[in-house]
Amino acid sequence: LVQGMKWLALLGYAWATLSRGPARVSVKETLLDSAVFDVRYCGKGSNNIVLLTVRGTLYYSPDAGVSWGLSTLRPSTAAEFSGTPPPPQALVVHELFQSPSNTMVLLATSKQSKVLYKSTDAGKTWVAIDTDDRVTNVVFSEVSDLKILFSTWTANCYNAQRDPNIEPCIHKLWVSIDGCETMQKAE
Repeated sequence: LVQGMKWLALLGYAWATLSRGPARVSVKETLLDSAVFDVRYCGKGSNNIVLLTVRGTLYYSPDAGVSWGLSTLRPSTAAEFSGTPPPPQALVVHELFQSPSNTMVLLATSKQSKVLYKSTDAGKTWVAIDTDDRVTNVVFSEVSDLKILFSTWTANCYNAQRDPNIEPCIHKLWVSIDGCETMQKAE
């Protein structure tokens, strides 16, 4: 007996419910382009959820997962990309980062772009922040969403045919104390 409902096993693997009243469970199906890679609740006591799939598509729910839509995160120009830009309907997100001090603040990176994307409203809207090279990692300060470290690698690091004596692979560490309004190389 589970919450007034009797469950019956049929053939050892299928289940059916035997009940006199209406079902107490509601199931809604949401179709995504691939499996879930990362999911974040944004904002204390908030209903905003941002979900990242394995294929790099970002979905947004303003109502705790009742409804879902593609995120507003989009490339602003083809100039942001090295190589062929993705279709205009969406940007492929590589990784999602969330501030521990303010969970409404998110940063997203893309493998196609030399741009870091930032949301301060739990993933509802995004702005592009230009960077010298592709961002590979982000670390927020534990006490302030304005203090951010991020690392980049130059384009030569991703070229398998490069000559390391002519085209060096350079790692850069950046710091921002104003939420990526300004950035400077860490010394």
